[in-house]
Amino acid sequence: MNEYNGWKNQATWSVNVLHMEKIVAMLNDGFNEESIKFHIKDSCKPEDMNLYGRDMFYSAWATIDWYTIFNRAKENMEQLV
Repeated sequence: MNEYNGWKNQATWSVNVLHMEKIVAMLNDGFNEESIKFHIKDSCKPEDMNLYGRDMFYSAWATIDWYTIFNRAKENMEQLV
């Protein structure tokens, strides 16, 4: 897959842009990575999407590079200290 704005793909970049602040705050509050992913998915409300939107959402969701997202979030936390 092609790189997108310096990130692995567009889905990973989108999570960074739209949710990074919340991810950092949740990590800081002691949430684990699985809880954070659940919260983000839940906030997108895929269950309320039509069949095509839900399929597209889950296709993009499967490509998110969570390892990089959480590493960046942890770096951001260190910069705040």
